[in-house]
Amino acid sequence: GEATITTAQWPLPYTEWQQTTYDAIASLFVALFVLIPFTFIPSTFVSFVVRERECKSKHLQFVSGANYTAYWLGNFLFDLSSYLITVGIAFALFAYFDQDWAVGSVSGGLGTFTLFLLYGLSGIGFAYLVSFLFEVHSTAQTVIMMLNFISGF
Repeated sequence: GEATITTAQWPLPYTEWQQTTYDAIASLFVALFVLIPFTFIPSTFVSFVVRERECKSKHLQFVSGANYTAYWLGNFLFDLSSYLITVGIAFALFAYFDQDWAVGSVSGGLGTFTLFLLYGLSGIGFAYLVSFLFEVHSTAQTVIMMLNFISGF
């Protein structure tokens, strides 16, 4: 007749030290893969502002009667809304990967959101301030990206 062999495997449970180590390494990788892209975000803010000045479209808007406050407020609101979409995606990733330290409780979620919001506001403000130091948008984008990466995002 036909013979069959059936096997079964039940691994031993992790020790407390192994589980803690595994959780720490997994959290580190999730944090890196979610947070490293945040170093690129302020560089996009500075890129558009410098590009508009580089191709003189900013000047054209002001000559055509655009208000300075409306120009900067419009840029700020657009940049902030695009940043908040990115924050929403980050929160979705945190929830998907069960990162309780970020979204596990109301206070943790509010703390994480506040941290991200303050980072975005400071990134936008910093990008607008240093935009006047650059004449070429690609140089501005690269320098800001490297500054954010080196400083630890």
